[in-house]
Amino acid sequence: IRLLDDTFIEFINVMSQNADFSQCIQNISDEKKEQRYDQELVLRFFAFKNYRDEYVHDVGDFLTEYMEALSDRENEITFNYEEERLSFERTFNVLRKVLGEQIFSGTNVNGTLINRFLAYHFEAFAIGIQEFLDRINDDDIERLKNLFLEIKRDAAFKTITTGGGKNYSGPLEERINFVSERVRELWI
Repeated sequence: IRLLDDTFIEFINVMSQNADFSQCIQNISDEKKEQRYDQELVLRFFAFKNYRDEYVHDVGDFLTEYMEALSDRENEITFNYEEERLSFERTFNVLRKVLGEQIFSGTNVNGTLINRFLAYHFEAFAIGIQEFLDRINDDDIERLKNLFLEIKRDAAFKTITTGGGKNYSGPLEERINFVSERVRELWI
């Protein structure tokens, strides 16, 4: 992919150093950190935000296809680096303010947050708030915190974010829409 164009890869590297993003993913394992999972999560964010209509099942192939599409100058896929940077920064600034390093954690049987990074929560919350980023301000943070805790404790949400067989486009949309619909209710 670097042979085609390394602009997007360099962009991912820069975004992975964002302080808000780093705090939000603080609970990833040391092994995952060594494997540059932070950069994969940045890629995952942009791929699911901008290209998820093309997602079917295999995340690895999907992410590679997205990177290749953006890196191939002959491809018609556009990526406005400045707008995408601002969206990324805004997303993780909001998420950091809401629950910090526990934003992508699940809950135990008592409803208490556990310090464990969950990729399905990453997808659901990071993508699920996109439609509302322009509306969210500091006055909304406490309401979002309470809402996100409610969502994390919701039995239906737990069902769609735990266990096997959820690595398909249908369950992905279900996770994202679950968060999006609940956030929408804040402005109704």
